[in-house]
Amino acid sequence: MQELNRAIFEENLSEINRILNAGVDIDAVDSTGKTALMQAVEQENIRFVELLIHHGASVNCPGNDGWAPIHLAVDVSIDGTVQSNGVPHSAPTSIIGYLIGKGADLHQETDSGETAYTIARKYENKKITEYLNSAKP
Repeated sequence: MQELNRAIFEENLSEINRILNAGVDIDAVDSTGKTALMQAVEQENIRFVELLIHHGASVNCPGNDGWAPIHLAVDVSIDGTVQSNGVPHSAPTSIIGYLIGKGADLHQETDSGETAYTIARKYENKKITEYLNSAKP
């Protein structure tokens, strides 16, 4: 799995395809505690997110501390915007929306009891909080 996550980190599409076609356990957790889908989410690479889900990656498979791709997507969206000096509350929702559309469980809790919604509220991000609220079943 480390090999697949490294290829995702390096944005090496031909290597990603080679590894996927070799039959890797796509939901395995690597030594950093992330699945391949979580690595693609962390890279904010929607193309790789789509590719991994197409190859069978589970949108609800947790890594370390019970964090699933949806938790990481919310965190990365908000924190990435803050760290890049983006406009507050302008965090992108494309990966979050894609994961929800593919069945991400918004009620899934991390080991510390957080949901995607509570992570957004912790950051006091109105845009993502309202987005998640409108998507709740």
